[in-house]
Amino acid sequence: LPPVEQGQTGNCWCYSAISLLESELRRQGRAEVKLAELFPVYWEYVEKARRFIREKGNSYLSNGSQSNSALARIRQYGLVRASDYTGLPDGRTAHDDRALLREFRDYLNGLAARSDWDEARALAGVRAILDKHLGRPPDRITVDGRSLTPLEYLASLGLEPADYVAFVSFMY
Repeated sequence: LPPVEQGQTGNCWCYSAISLLESELRRQGRAEVKLAELFPVYWEYVEKARRFIREKGNSYLSNGSQSNSALARIRQYGLVRASDYTGLPDGRTAHDDRALLREFRDYLNGLAARSDWDEARALAGVRAILDKHLGRPPDRITVDGRSLTPLEYLASLGLEPADYVAFVSFMY
């Protein structure tokens, strides 16, 4: 599929993983489908917040990650098509996660400063921030007249994220 502009984000890790899976669908002779890059990104933020709370603030908060994180979030939460979830609420036309990252960090660091480690409350607050900046991801999508969860949609594609290994090579 044509390249996709990631805008002012640190989400190359997810764009590359999604591109691989789209290519795999084509290689395997399945339908050509544009998948939503921001769906795993949303859930990666949730899981980063969960880790931060569980580790009592001893966890790095950033927008970046690695392709293996995208595969892990896809295994955990599923996939949706780009037409089902753009990550661009309120008519926005370009991705820019700088304000999201600032609010995400400020919120979690504020909880840490108060030693407020209530995971359910923290994740609800994080999801409110994500919903504001990325929109709420769908719980169900309609595909060929069938209502599917993102995990059911992933299964319908015939992709198994555990079949793929992500690695990084460094010059040193």
